[in-house]
Amino acid sequence: MSYLLWFINDLIFKKINFNLKKDMQATYKLHYFELYARAEPIRMMFNKAGIPFEDNRVTGDAWMELKPTLEFGQVPCLEVNGTKMYQSIALYNYVAGVSGFAPKDAM
Repeated sequence: MSYLLWFINDLIFKKINFNLKKDMQATYKLHYFELYARAEPIRMMFNKAGIPFEDNRVTGDAWMELKPTLEFGQVPCLEVNGTKMYQSIALYNYVAGVSGFAPKDAM
């Protein structure tokens, strides 16, 4: 049964993937800690959709340098062509739209 679900999911993804209108000019840079937490859904969507992005996993002294440059002093932070975006749920919605995982219908 699980193989069947995987197969159906794979077919659906391939159908969606052909219809993606990816902004190939955009460059994405994700700032977050070396954790599987709030940034992991973003990483997963980018990887599944095949969208290249820079994964800046911040640790130690690098965090102390990065924190003052962030508007709220918080991560995750996604830079899109140099523009910084914040708040994990808003980032999930944005990346889902860019990667083709956002639903087309409200239902």
